[in-house]
Amino acid sequence: MTPPKREVEIFILPCAIGETNDRSLVLFTKQMGRSGRVISVTAFSPDGAWSPRGSTLIEGIFLTRGSAAAGEIRARLGGGFLYEGTFLPGGHGSMPFSSNDYLVVMLRTRILSELVDVVLTIEDEAGGPTSWVEHVDTRTDGEIRTVTGTNPAAGAEASDAVPANAKWNLLSYGIVLVADANAANRIPWLVIDDGTTANRRAAYYSNWTVTATQTRTLLWHHGPETWAGTPQSLVDTDTILPVPKLDKSSESLGEGYRLRTITTGVLAGDNYAAPIFQVEELIEP
Repeated sequence: MTPPKREVEIFILPCAIGETNDRSLVLFTKQMGRSGRVISVTAFSPDGAWSPRGSTLIEGIFLTRGSAAAGEIRARLGGGFLYEGTFLPGGHGSMPFSSNDYLVVMLRTRILSELVDVVLTIEDEAGGPTSWVEHVDTRTDGEIRTVTGTNPAAGAEASDAVPANAKWNLLSYGIVLVADANAANRIPWLVIDDGTTANRRAAYYSNWTVTATQTRTLLWHHGPETWAGTPQSLVDTDTILPVPKLDKSSESLGEGYRLRTITTGVLAGDNYAAPIFQVEELIEP
């Protein structure tokens, strides 16, 4: 006897982010409208404009019972970072649902006008065993970004904070100090704290001083010290001060952590330019 043919249908929830790119939570919902069972879920970029890993996070794909806003979560179907690679957020198995259930997608991004489609493969049959396996992402890297910080006023220190719902690994930090004409030895430090002065994560000094009328570039980075000994003048006329390298203390900086300078001997006429730093960023609620 020939077994009955199993009907398979595709169910799609389009998620258009619009102008929200501050990593805040955006919710998308769609009522299932029929009963059946989900056998696979995949989230992908329908326009082929894939974002770097770490910049768009599907916090969760859920089936909820009843109201989309206040419904009880019946099952989590997948989640993870959306990017071009071997991993796609989602899963597979056998998950029954009813016509009153909703598909709910929770999403965060820093990419303007991000487009995401969540596609379910469903069958008519609603009974039978329940099982589900989420796709597993083995990568841990984030998006490499170059950030221009805030330009301090004369006599002020530079200070920039990790934005909301983000985690940074600091890769390099460069800043220019222009000293005024008054005689003094200025010794710059790069300090990392959690937003409270007393809770410092790390402090990286400069083993060179900046004196009257000098313009000097400081560059902290991973690897060996920039140079040992005296300042070096490059062919583009920048003078780089030798500074100690960054270490593990500059990694896993959560929301509100600050990158800031502290300068021994700073004067009112001294002026820092806006710092330029490179970070590896991951969205982290």
